Amino acid sequence: MGGFSDVDVEAAIVDLDTVFSGELRASIVAAYFAAWRTWTRNILRYLPVCPTRTARSVVWALVLAEVRARLSDSPDVIFKETKQGHFFLIVPGGKKVKSILVRFKYLDQELHTHNYPTQTSIEYDEQMPLPGIPPGIRVSVGYRPNQDETAITGVFAVWSVGLQKLWVRELDKVAADVTPVLPITPIVKPTDQPRRTKVKDELNKDKKEDPSSEK
Repeated sequence: MGGFSDVDVEAAIVDLDTVFSGELRASIVAAYFAAWRTWTRNILRYLPVCPTRTARSVVWALVLAEVRARLSDSPDVIFKETKQGHFFLIVPGGKKVKSILVRFKYLDQELHTHNYPTQTSIEYDEQMPLPGIPPGIRVSVGYRPNQDETAITGVFAVWSVGLQKLWVRELDKVAADVTPVLPITPIVKPTDQPRRTKVKDELNKDKKEDPSSEK
């Protein structure tokens, strides 16, 4: 299992259950549902025809922004972005796992992530060491939408080696504040400006009469 023995897996699962049971769980779940609310209520109405890939990218960006806003003051959390544009949340582990790399993803119905199968992505999913990627167990935390992608059916944390899932937990939103942290100003359609009318000049009462009109 990617270099993990059965004993290693059991010990790592204990650490993962501990890490994803407290404030981190609540903050991540809240970030997902808050981002989804911003997407559906404030942005989607201006994009009536939006490609699926674009929609997922927008939701992903909103999730990252919400996570940063909610966890930026946490002394134990490190935000890491690689030169390739990969974003990680690094949190301390426990007795067996020194650190956990959290990657935010879209998850399909089988809780698989969707990556173009490059050699690097394959090695990443296999939990193999890669240049530029910090050491630690790599966990994908993602949202699973319904078939029409109009609602979130759940937020899950998944630790996999390749296609084999070693640990899966649904992160429920009980007691999670899903109010968006990011201020979103609604777009207001500009009103038509009143037309300006030219004001006719009043006749100068003091204007001298035309001398030719004098009698």
